[in-house]
Amino acid sequence: MFRSVADSLSDKFWRAIAKRLRKHLVSMPYIHGPRQRFVVGKNVILNNATINTRGGEIRIGDHVMFGHNVSLLTGIHDYTKPAGQRVAIEDAGRDIEIETGAWIASNVTIIGPAKIGAEAVVAAGSVVVKDVAARTIVAGNPAKVIRYLLPSDLQESMRATG
Repeated sequence: MFRSVADSLSDKFWRAIAKRLRKHLVSMPYIHGPRQRFVVGKNVILNNATINTRGGEIRIGDHVMFGHNVSLLTGIHDYTKPAGQRVAIEDAGRDIEIETGAWIASNVTIIGPAKIGAEAVVAAGSVVVKDVAARTIVAGNPAKVIRYLLPSDLQESMRATG
């Protein structure tokens, strides 16, 4: 079967649109809750993160990188109520802070309150339920310390001394 000229032009048109939008669509997070509670630094890659600001603020420092499908959750519901009456508790103080240079890998869930220290690494698929120290690698559910990262200058001096 031969495609019509209109079908061919339509296909080319939509491919061109998709090509232009691809870089923007991949980096658009979904924000649930007040946007003013979401503060982002410079040079941050969020990909397709889910950001829930219902129960607290979310602050992300400069040079932070997210993998795909990261969830930052501050929301909490009144679980003591019967089904159908459970409502979100606004301003519950369940803030999340991610400091400069942290790397949050794909499919990570961070449940506030939590602070991710500078240059920390959260491994793919981890669930963070408490603070992560700076320059620490954590993994698992719940996330636990796997390793500590040495400062760059100390790494260089160790390599030099053999």
